[in-house]
Amino acid sequence: MRPANGFVQAAHATTEDSRLDDALAAVLSKAGFTGNIQRMFEQRLEANLGRSVDPELANLGRLLWFDKIHSLHRDNTWASGIHRAYRQLLGEVFPEMAAGAPIDFCMFGKAIAEFEFTQVFANAPIDRFARGERSAMTPAAKRGTLLFFGKAGCVQCHAVSGRYSVGEANEMFTDFEERVIGVPQIAPFFGTLPTQNRPPSATNAVL
Repeated sequence: MRPANGFVQAAHATTEDSRLDDALAAVLSKAGFTGNIQRMFEQRLEANLGRSVDPELANLGRLLWFDKIHSLHRDNTWASGIHRAYRQLLGEVFPEMAAGAPIDFCMFGKAIAEFEFTQVFANAPIDRFARGERSAMTPAAKRGTLLFFGKAGCVQCHAVSGRYSVGEANEMFTDFEERVIGVPQIAPFFGTLPTQNRPPSATNAVL
């Protein structure tokens, strides 16, 4: 009995996907791309701080940053009437306040700084793929990545590893070197251009 055509197509697609995954995994491994750059950043931050980021303090900072409770009056007059929800959160994070100390601006600064410490994002689909999550990237993205590391030669400048004159390349895809890439200037320019060569929207504005 011959299998249904749809079954054959599905089996073929699965085989092709597997080959694509294997090819990309091999290329990333050869390039030294691990997908762990975010953890490296976190470890470096923890080493500089001498501690781990405090999630409760960071969450308080997030609330203050976006001010979802809308009690800061948009003019920093928070001390005269801060919302009881913030008072409770501050008391949970700062023991001295729970013991009766007044709210001060340093508490706000510490909370917001802790939130800013969490703003490290290096967990793109390619990172997740490199860590073993094969479904993190679409087939088109996988093929594009193979081009990036292969025939297109992008990785020659967007390096993953190696020491260069101004820094150590890493998985953020840079060797930190300045390059002339031949892209036409589209920002306002200095001086003037001959009328016949001037684009319709161009101005003589100085940056």
